[in-house]
Amino acid sequence: MLKRPSYLSRSVILALAVHVILVLAFTFGFDFKPEKPQLALPQIDIIKAEIIDGAAIEKAKAKKLAEKKAVERKRRELALRKKRAAEEKVRKKKATERRVKEKHQAELKQAKKAKQVAEQARQKAEQEKLKAEKKAKQLAAKLKAQEKAQRKAEAEAEQRRLKAVLEQEEAEMKALEERKRKEAQAQLREQEEKVRQAARQRQLQSMLVQYIAAITAKVQNRWRKPIGASAETFSCYVYVIQNPSGFIQQVKVLECRGGDDQLKRSVEEAVWKSDPLPIPADPALFDRELKFKFEPQ
Repeated sequence: MLKRPSYLSRSVILALAVHVILVLAFTFGFDFKPEKPQLALPQIDIIKAEIIDGAAIEKAKAKKLAEKKAVERKRRELALRKKRAAEEKVRKKKATERRVKEKHQAELKQAKKAKQVAEQARQKAEQEKLKAEKKAKQLAAKLKAQEKAQRKAEAEAEQRRLKAVLEQEEAEMKALEERKRKEAQAQLREQEEKVRQAARQRQLQSMLVQYIAAITAKVQNRWRKPIGASAETFSCYVYVIQNPSGFIQQVKVLECRGGDDQLKRSVEEAVWKSDPLPIPADPALFDRELKFKFEPQ
């Protein structure tokens, strides 16, 4: 705070007092008459005082004005400094708020971006999940269809196999029945053939006996007992070779029981005289080589 100089105090006070008195005098008029007697005031040289005091007052006013301007200037400077400080404070505050806001916005932006990235990642993961689930469902459906087709194919294959087995069994049964039928027929034919052959053999045997008997009878009819033959009874086995017409090609008396050489020659002559020999009733009985027993009756 500025200090006023001491040498100006009294004059300034005095000048102020004079001014006050003058103002009061003009205000209330010069015809003012006091009811009471007043004390006599010392005589003051007003004009001189006014000149002296006016300069001092002007100087004081100028000084006061200067002081006031200085104070005003300082006040303005102080106010300006305060304003600048306040503005700087506001600027710094705004800068801080701007930085905070920018930081907050950046954080919000980053958070938003992170959220977007997270959302994109979530959506992508969801899409991948849905895609994987869809693929899994498709694969499951495909496997189910394949399994169904495989079961169907296996069932059809089993049906075909069972059908083939049944057909094979039926074919085998038919073949077995046919084989049994054929075997039965073969056995029947074989039995019939055996019966027929037995009958045939019996027939041939009977015919053979008759055939040999016919040959023997013809030889006996041609046989003449030699004169002087000693044996009354005898028998000889004769071996003959003939052709299919019964013509004799060779005769040989193998052995004779109870006869001599003369009897043997007589039997041989009787066989030759029987040429041609009788033909068998059945060609099956023909034998180029014959062996029969000759025994005179």
